[in-house]
Amino acid sequence: MKTFLGLFSIIVLCLSGCNRNKNNFNRTVKLDFKNQKCNCKLFVEVYKVGILNNLTANYLTDSTSFRIYAGTFDEENGYFQFKCLGDCISIVRIEKTNQIFKLDSAIVNKKLQVTPNLSYQLKAVDVKVYYLKDLKRRRIFE
Repeated sequence: MKTFLGLFSIIVLCLSGCNRNKNNFNRTVKLDFKNQKCNCKLFVEVYKVGILNNLTANYLTDSTSFRIYAGTFDEENGYFQFKCLGDCISIVRIEKTNQIFKLDSAIVNKKLQVTPNLSYQLKAVDVKVYYLKDLKRRRIFE
């Protein structure tokens, strides 16, 4: 009986951490497309999800006509990049891939100074493309 209750509580905990409800709302970010050919006002709604609220779920919206799920990511290892060109918007998921460790050396005051440098390579792992007229016409709210 104890093992059943333990297993049941673990399953409930895992399932409750995977939801994206409005209680986990974190912030709204206005997208700025100054250097791109886009004259629309779009926002990203950010929610904290996961068992420990360690993941971030993003929704793209114009606040009146549509709201679409962009995806979920770990803030330590990735982010979303939103690009707009006219009526077309793309959502690119970027993740850190390879960790690069370098030792930078320089001579400072006639002494060799070695500094560790840790960096990452970034990779686009997923791309979604939407047409704003289509989203507004279909009135999608996810």
